[in-house]
Parts: sequence; structure tokens; C-alpha cells
Amino acid sequence: MIIKYKTNRMIQGLSACIVFFFLPISSLFALENPEIEKKIDNFEKGLATKNINLVMQSFKKNDVWQGVMTYPYVKENAAELFNYYKSINLQRIRLEILALDQRIASSADYLLRATTMQGKQVELKVSFVFLWEKGENEWQITAINPLIMVPVDGSVADDLKKIDPGNVSQDSQVGHLSPVADSYVYAYAYRNWNKANWGKSGSLGAGWHPTGGEKRIYLKFDLSGIDVKKVGKATLKLFHYHTGGKNSLFLGVHAVTSAWREGGNTYHSGQTEKFAAAGEISWVNQPAFNFSPLASFKPGSREGKYAEADITPLVVAWLTGKPNYGLMIKPMGIMSGRAPESSYAFYSREYQDKNRRPVLCIGSAVSGSLVQDPKGEKTTELEAKMRDLGDRIGAYKNCISLERPGEIMLYLDPLTSECMPINIASFKAYLTEKGLTTSEIKDRMAIWDEKSADVKKKLLEDISRMESELRQLHKNSGTEGASEKRVSLPLNP
Repeated sequence: MIIKYKTNRMIQGLSACIVFFFLPISSLFALENPEIEKKIDNFEKGLATKNINLVMQSFKKNDVWQGVMTYPYVKENAAELFNYYKSINLQRIRLEILALDQRIASSADYLLRATTMQGKQVELKVSFVFLWEKGENEWQITAINPLIMVPVDGSVADDLKKIDPGNVSQDSQVGHLSPVADSYVYAYAYRNWNKANWGKSGSLGAGWHPTGGEKRIYLKFDLSGIDVKKVGKATLKLFHYHTGGKNSLFLGVHAVTSAWREGGNTYHSGQTEKFAAAGEISWVNQPAFNFSPLASFKPGSREGKYAEADITPLVVAWLTGKPNYGLMIKPMGIMSGRAPESSYAFYSREYQDKNRRPVLCIGSAVSGSLVQDPKGEKTTELEAKMRDLGDRIGAYKNCISLERPGEIMLYLDPLTSECMPINIASFKAYLTEKGLTTSEIKDRMAIWDEKSADVKKKLLEDISRMESELRQLHKNSGTEGASEKRVSLPLNP
């Protein structure tokens, strides 16, 4: 029997609900635990009095769940909520406490009535679900659910199903990490842009402009608490909201090899920018990086969606001893003043909508497990492999379609096996700037034309091989005849 504790007490406060956790609910059974009940009372009292120390009293410090350090995130978000609401009344409707293997799950439903600092009235039904672990001397909270609308008369099992519709286990996803630092730099000297810092800008830019030159993005993620043995795939996701000029440019992801500082400035429209402070990143003060890209991706014209890059090798390298200075994103290929504009804009970690900020999704390496994407969709490893093959086939076919004799030639990166279109006019301009004579340029272009033909031939061979492999995988999975079906996860985290 599920025990329900009903009260009519009015309390003040609101929880910072930011950390997802996933629980198998088949083994739940109700119990009474006076210690946890008292700690929940104290949590509510802390919210009522805006006492951050009392709110955080029961949270386990230095603990990581799903790649996130619960304590500092909850503390930061609780402080933000204290500043957002002028007054808050939170009426507890129900409290349930249930055993879950070696842990305890508690669920409390509330009726929230609040007034924002701007005077807006808010009335919501909300639920707080805590995951408790037993320490040496006491029970402590190790994870807290996202703020979730639930029926006030529902059970804790219903609450957990809403958080995890598919009963995904804790090990199925290692973590969704937000960057601890991000910024972009611009080569254009106009209004000191090449010497300015935009560490607190709400956007990030990478690409090329024939007048302004190049833009590059820098990001860094804290991988503390991530077990390298559980890492199956690491995917960088940037929300792409604008394309400037043509959309044919590929972006390369490079490992940064020296320290850099995000900085505290942002873009000031119509003003000459101040120089970046000492040590802050700018175009004229960039860290060192590996010249060879470890991955590449093409945002293209698909605005309003997440662009993705597989950076698994880099993440594994960081977790096995390589210094983690973050990564840099820059345009691939040879850029010159005659190349047409092709630039992409993404949202940064400072952007107001948290659902469109950069994220590093680290999936489990557990064989046969389900890999959870940020929206809660699930795919098996076989489906993920079919998706990857489909994406690679599509990318190769798209690259071949961009070839234009005398205008666009093809290049295959030997490190990443990514196909990249090279603008012939820009390449000739680059060779001219390097001091090559007309005759030398003609000879060089003849070589590249031959290489481009070889690339196209290899791509067609690879496409044929991968399509055959994909058909076999569909046959093995019982979806034979669906070889053209693209198996892919939603792009929005």
C-alpha cells in the first residue's frame, strides 16, 4: 500500500529543479522515515524564509548524478528563484516516501501561488521528487527532478513515470553537460572587434566573411565525475539559429592545447568595443590548438535546430589524461578575401532560453543498453548504427551534389573522412597570394582536379558499401525493406 501524508500547511518558497534522474519503479514500496520527513520540512522552511543554507542542508556535496554536480547547480538556481519571485505560497498536498533498492525516493505535490517581481500572478501544480542515499550518519539528497506539472492526487510511481516514461536505467546515459566557459573571436578590426572580448555574449559565431574574415568558437566542459569506461559516444550540440551568406561551409572541431579565459564582456551595438582585459580571449589573444580537426560538421541552412558533431575521441582523451583546455570550432578549407560569405550563428551558455544552450551529450557504452537523448527518446545501439550509416550516406551524397566543374571541387579529409567542397576561385586566389605564378597555379590545379575525381570515385564506392551494410542491418533488425528510412534522434536537447 502506498502511504500518503496529506497536509494543509502553507509554506513559502520554490525549489531549483534542474537535475534529471532515471529510476526503475517496479521495486518501489512505501515506508515511513521520520528523518527524511524532517529534512523535507527543513527544505520547505528554507524556501519559506529564503535561507539558502537551510535549503541546501540535506543535499550531498561533491556528488555527481548524470554528469552534473547536484549541489552547486541547485544552490545557484535556488538563489535565482529567490531573486525572481517577490512572494511565494507553496501548499503541500501530498507526500510519499518509498524504498528503492539501496536508496529512497520521496515525492511531494504542491499547489504553487506566487507573484513575480514584475507583479505577475502565478498558480501551478508542481511536484518535487528527491533521490536519497544513506551516508555514514544520515540520509542525503543526491538528485532532484526537473520542475514538473503533475496531478496533485497522483502517486510517486506516476511522478517517476512522467520523469522517465520508458523506465530508463541510471546507466543508460552518462550525462548532459553544459559548458563551463564559451566565447567566440572575430578577425575583423572594425571597431576593435579583433581585440574585444565577447565571453558573456548570448551568441557564438563561426565562419567566414570576405570583409571581416574569420570567426571562431571556443568551448570548455568540466568532465569531473565522468567514468571513461561508461562513455560510448560524446556528441557536441549547438543550437543553430542563423546562416549568413552561403550555407556550404563545413566547420572543423579542434582540440585546444593551452589555457584561455572566457572573459566578462559582450557585444555593444553601434559602439567601438573596449579591448579585452588582460588574459581574456580575443582574436589577437587566442590559445594554441591542434591544426588538424578531430571532427567536422555542416550546419547548412537548417536554422532553428541543433547542429551536432561526434567528439568521442577527444572526450576519451581528456578522461584518460590529456589536458582539457576545451575545443575550438573554425571554418574548414582554405579561406581568402575572395571567398563568399558563409557563417553560422549559435546560442551560447548565456542565452536566456536554457533549452537552446550548448550541450555535450555523453551516451553509455553499456552493450545493448538504451541510449537516451535530451528529449527522452530512446534508440538501441543497432538503431544508432543504422542512423550513423544513414547520416554518413546522406552527407556523402550531399557533398557529391555540390560539385561543379570549374567552380567547386571535392576534398576528403584523411583524418576525419569528411567530404568538403572547395571553392576553386578561392583556392586559386590563395595560391596567388602565396606567390605562385600562373603556370604553377595551372599545374597545381590539374593535380587537384585529379584528386577531386578520385575523391568522387571513392565516395561512390563507400556509398555503395554502406548502403549494402545498411540493408543487412535492417534485415537483422527485422525492418528489411526500409533501407532508405533514416533512423535519427531529434536534434533538440
